[in-house]
Amino acid sequence: MLTYLVVHSLPPKQWLNLRKIILYEDRKSLLRPACHARGLIGFCKSNSSLRVEHNIGLLSNLLPESTDLGIDDRFILGSTCLGVTVPWIEEALSLAASGITTNAYRLIIDGSTTKAVQTFRLLKYAAAMQEAMLTQAERNNLQPTPWVRSGYGQVTSLPWHLPAGFPNVIRAIMNGTSNIQFTGPVGDLWDSDLMFFESQDWTIADWRNEWKEKIVLCGPETTFYEDTQKWYEL
Repeated sequence: MLTYLVVHSLPPKQWLNLRKIILYEDRKSLLRPACHARGLIGFCKSNSSLRVEHNIGLLSNLLPESTDLGIDDRFILGSTCLGVTVPWIEEALSLAASGITTNAYRLIIDGSTTKAVQTFRLLKYAAAMQEAMLTQAERNNLQPTPWVRSGYGQVTSLPWHLPAGFPNVIRAIMNGTSNIQFTGPVGDLWDSDLMFFESQDWTIADWRNEWKEKIVLCGPETTFYEDTQKWYEL
């Protein structure tokens, strides 16, 4: 990460003079970009006054997933939204778990576009579904089936394949108690009791159909892929 190289080039004594680093991700990076912030862990730990603000956005750097784009793609699928957003959330939380305080590192997710707001609604509903499905599984003594990392956006996946504790993560973002901030309107918290009541008798097939229709194949219409392909062709 360029920021890491720049900061690392400073004499160690100057690190202590740093007070704020603001990162703006404006293009898709390679090599697991969500993990790049790990390079700042040492700086944050050695300088308790340092504050890092990391700005990302669905249309600025999370997409596209690859440069192999089709100009006829008119929708951003919900599976894609999950696949590119959740890893960043997981990484931001892992930084907090490594000993970096909430104030030291903050992940700011741009919510200024309609598409970003629609994506956050998808995250909320996915979290609500996971919570309800896990509650149902616990009461029926069912064991969630395993799934490979980042496989939760696939058609054959289920809500309980999301990362553990995902509903609490989304709640914390909405309540402003997380080191992750969404700048757009977050709306109201879901009603956990109502969600469970409505889905308590669902079969695995019912969950999979709901997941497919409301999450995997549900996404905003956009000219993003066409516009992005033009940029890559330059």
